[in-house]
Amino acid sequence: MKARSWGLLSTLLLTMVLWPNQKLTASTYYTPTVCEAFNLAKAVFIGRVVNASLKREYVYGDEGDEPSVSCSNELVFDVIESFSGASGRFITVWESGHETCEGLDLTPGEVYLVYAYEDEDEGGDKRLWAGVRTRSIGPISNDQWEQQYYRELQKEHDEELEFLRSVSRKSLSGARIFGVARSSRRIRSKDDKGREDSLAGVTIKIESERKSLEVKTDSSGKFDVQGLEPGVYKLTAVSLDGYVLARSINWQSLSASRNKELSLRDCGCARLIFELDPSANVEGQVLDAEGKPLVGVEMSLISEKWREEEEIKDGGIKLFQTLNGKTDEGGRYKIEKVEPGRYLLGVNAICPTPQSPYPRAFYPGVSDIRQAEVITVEPGKAAGPYDLRLTHQLEKHTIRGIVVWPDNTPVAGAQISLFPSDDWLRKSYDATTDERGRFTIEGLKDYEYTIQVYWSDKESKTSEEEKLKFTGDVKDLKIVLSRQ
Repeated sequence: MKARSWGLLSTLLLTMVLWPNQKLTASTYYTPTVCEAFNLAKAVFIGRVVNASLKREYVYGDEGDEPSVSCSNELVFDVIESFSGASGRFITVWESGHETCEGLDLTPGEVYLVYAYEDEDEGGDKRLWAGVRTRSIGPISNDQWEQQYYRELQKEHDEELEFLRSVSRKSLSGARIFGVARSSRRIRSKDDKGREDSLAGVTIKIESERKSLEVKTDSSGKFDVQGLEPGVYKLTAVSLDGYVLARSINWQSLSASRNKELSLRDCGCARLIFELDPSANVEGQVLDAEGKPLVGVEMSLISEKWREEEEIKDGGIKLFQTLNGKTDEGGRYKIEKVEPGRYLLGVNAICPTPQSPYPRAFYPGVSDIRQAEVITVEPGKAAGPYDLRLTHQLEKHTIRGIVVWPDNTPVAGAQISLFPSDDWLRKSYDATTDERGRFTIEGLKDYEYTIQVYWSDKESKTSEEEKLKFTGDVKDLKIVLSRQ
């Protein structure tokens, strides 16, 4: 393989792009690289749409059900330049239709770079379907406020065409497999700016009928093998000490499994993500002042970096910055799949809840996080027991209310959610209104909550929010829903 071959393949990998609908896979936020799209495409070409016709089919389900409408567009292209699989002057490619059966993504008279993938239609016949990376061939807008973006996009488009033309001229050869290994359970610290869950030193086994090799992920958790012969390859990740292979993910199938088989064509490539679960646990028991087990207490592990904070306020620690477990009927908890590292163990680290009504505290039983003891978790080993006694319970109060329409008619079946006003990501506490529109829900004294009411049927839906601070029991809260 020439050294310059894969330099042409840099793309905006995680950009969400509104490509034409594809038949091959479900919609995804991942935009495949040029060589990934080329690897799966039956035909790749530049062509002008010379004819388009809408096909409407009725799909019947169970007996008595109304038939659903399946729409697709039959597009005939005049091939201007073929890179692979389009040998004649004209080629027919199908486009998945909209649910409304209105409008086209690919417009008659326009010129497109088409990646066409083979798949079966409703009747089992094989067709070519326009898929991901299919795009218009034309000038890119040069809005002065987004010039840098458009310059990068134009560069990507130019490199894409250069790669495809090099493939067509057979000046490139060899297939490629690349990807990353990452942890499924990394705790974010207060200073983390993005995803930092890659795993270095993971062994990736790559096997085919004629070849077998091993590579290790680098300091960024990445691996990259180039110059492979076309063929079918089986990939396996060998777990690190303290980890268990959970799954591998590949754009080709959007499926997850422990081992992966990939079919590679010449100049094609495939990207895999290997996710590994840590195998260590943190365990212990939570008791009250009299030594009785406490049920439903929320226990959390957080990064030791939080010890640098003078004070932790409700909502200061976010859910994605924790690993959690709850005590059972015996007061025992187990926080599973914990990575090797140094942590703090907290009760209600994010904020107290009606289900876990205890003030925030940290092991070995302190309220000041700077006095919390650091817990060290070693690869694959159970840590603990870390036992705690909670001597104080927060006061709970009850809201009893009713949800009605503007004409005072009760709203039955409305969903009631209660969540802290300063942390909307926090899991809510739900209730449902009865046939008289009534509901009951609990909250903690002196805490401010947002109450959200949601109602829907087949024809409409509506919702309402109201903020409330608990200072005592509420017996007659009335929430009026407006019809939309």
